[in-house]
Amino acid sequence: MKRHAWVLVVATLLLSLTGCWERLSWSPNGRYLAFIGPDDGAIWLWDTREGEASPLEGDALQNVWHCQFFSNRGLVYFPQREGGSDKWDLWLCRGRERRTELVAVNSSPSQCCVSADGKYLYYITHDESGGTPARYVLTARGLGPFGGTKTVYESEKEFGYPNVSRSGSRIVFCGQVEDKVGIHVLERGSSRTWCAVPGVSDEEYSWPMWVARDTIIFLRKVQGDDDQVARLMIGDVQKGTARELCEGVNIWDVPSVNAERTEAAVMAFVGGAEEDASTGDAYNWQVVSVNLKTGEKRILTDEPLGAGLSAYNPKANKIAYMTPPDFECDFATYRILDLDSGVTMMIHRGAEEQLLATALQLEEDGDFERAVAAYDRLVKQYPDSRFAEAAGLYAFVLRLRYPELGLEPVLSALPHMNLDELRPRERVLAQRLLDEVAQDSSGN
Repeated sequence: MKRHAWVLVVATLLLSLTGCWERLSWSPNGRYLAFIGPDDGAIWLWDTREGEASPLEGDALQNVWHCQFFSNRGLVYFPQREGGSDKWDLWLCRGRERRTELVAVNSSPSQCCVSADGKYLYYITHDESGGTPARYVLTARGLGPFGGTKTVYESEKEFGYPNVSRSGSRIVFCGQVEDKVGIHVLERGSSRTWCAVPGVSDEEYSWPMWVARDTIIFLRKVQGDDDQVARLMIGDVQKGTARELCEGVNIWDVPSVNAERTEAAVMAFVGGAEEDASTGDAYNWQVVSVNLKTGEKRILTDEPLGAGLSAYNPKANKIAYMTPPDFECDFATYRILDLDSGVTMMIHRGAEEQLLATALQLEEDGDFERAVAAYDRLVKQYPDSRFAEAAGLYAFVLRLRYPELGLEPVLSALPHMNLDELRPRERVLAQRLLDEVAQDSSGN
């Protein structure tokens, strides 16, 4: 997974401006899902009514790394600059005509947010001209037809991760205000701030977001934890207190909160105590739902290649996610899980993805024979497909679990298979099969 990080060192506290950002975003009415094509860097829209995906076309809509709806027909997005630069520019795309507009240069997804009503865009910019001291400025931009801009807050100290409350009256951010380091609250319309979560030496904080009037969640990385993991925390901004909800959360993911503001979905490490999150296999990272009151956890996915970068639908009890959760993987796909029925469907764009989606649906329905046939057909029809390897793995696992589907392809593939890439239950079956083959060979 490619990682871009901006790290601010204030005294001995690290406030890490990092993240995978949002690769998925639902429209406010819950009909459209915007996602970034893993193979083309374009923004695609999945229409849940029509069951079709279509790309947003235009020169300014390429090589995108982050997108977020602010209305049913408006998106905020960040294309990466040419040449592989780690700098992004902030753009708007709006209307049926998909008009694009450059808002700010040298920004990043960890430095912007949209108000809950979709009327305002907040973003941080800073002067890179070499002047002393540099100024970091938080600007509010109206997203209506006559939207203007207004400076909301500015400081000589770097800050990031702004998030505006549902009422629009408060903004939370990570950084330093005067001599206090931590997570701060800014009263909208005034310059009054207070430190809601005081910083602790050698810790990192990211992605604070409002879940109630005085309540926020955020990620906290503690020194000594594995490099990839943080802890999901919940805090009271008035009392200045915080408690841990979930450990083993992937630090490169952005938590998603459901419409009722009662649960947060995160990409979390679900491997056993004997496994190491920093070196653990992909299947150990799954989408986990955390109850914000009790801390109770539910593992929502069981993808053989892992799952993450999830987003709750704002109108339906559904959640979208990416598998594998790696946006440098060109065969990654997006799925939508219906949390009421437990049924998962794959978003598809072309013939190859349609065939893979059909195979996955057959497997979901328990029709394993036809599912294996569909996986085999994809590999045969599209041997150079970016999905061929994944389809081959899915067929391998099914045959391993259900020998009546035919073990010959499994026996042919086993000598070339890295068993460590399999989940423990399939690894046991594969090792058992290898032992049986070895015994048969020695007996002969």
